[in-house]
Amino acid sequence: NMRRGSEAEPLLELAARAGDRDSQYFLGELKRSQRFRVDSEARYWYEQAAHQGDVYAMMRLITSSDQNCRILQNCAATTRSPHEWLESALTLGKERAQRGDGEAMFQLYWITQSFYWLEKSAKSGFPEAQLRLASEYSKGKGFFLFHGRRLRAIDGLVTASAEAGYIPAMEALLAKVIRRNNQKAVAYWLEKLTDEGSLVGIVLSSVAMAHLSDEFRHPLDLVKAYGLALVATQTERSDYRARANELVAQISEKMNLVVRGVLWIIE
Repeated sequence: NMRRGSEAEPLLELAARAGDRDSQYFLGELKRSQRFRVDSEARYWYEQAAHQGDVYAMMRLITSSDQNCRILQNCAATTRSPHEWLESALTLGKERAQRGDGEAMFQLYWITQSFYWLEKSAKSGFPEAQLRLASEYSKGKGFFLFHGRRLRAIDGLVTASAEAGYIPAMEALLAKVIRRNNQKAVAYWLEKLTDEGSLVGIVLSSVAMAHLSDEFRHPLDLVKAYGLALVATQTERSDYRARANELVAQISEKMNLVVRGVLWIIE
């Protein structure tokens, strides 16, 4: 989430060239994000991961065209058509889903857009599916006899996903408990998010510890607040970096006021 791709790239490439499947997929993702499309280099790394059974890589290849390399007649010998990758992804996904793999069920949902697979994945306990299903329920999908049951189902899914450690669900649950002014839950989930390295958690913890918002009731700790703000300034995400730089300036001013107050007392 820090978006420091230029630093990640040589490390990912080292592992990808050594054959690590996850690194191959994420290197493909990095190349795609840099060029805003699946070019030949991104395709190459997706294919390397896909040939090792990475369904997410196959999903990228399903939706990207191989037309350019076929026109130029420079496709790799291992290149398959989007339809062939679709068949491979479905076969692998169904095999894994039959063994109770909740992630495979979630992948089948994305490939087929079948609500059946989303519900099945969420029921298996896969946290990403639980949060996605909660989102779909909040949009009116699914049948509930009473609206209250729908709301309870949404809350239950978000909570289950958060308790499983899925950071987007933890962030969604934090937003809920802030709105409900549940300070005990706010403190709990804010600490969890910060420990997990969530950029949202780091920034909000800095705000809370510096007493820069009335939404939080954290003990004042300007040193920790300043340190967390400094961490957040290292992100390449301009929106968060700008906010973090503001926090550094605000906390610095508070620390200076404390120091000046102490000196005044001493004098």
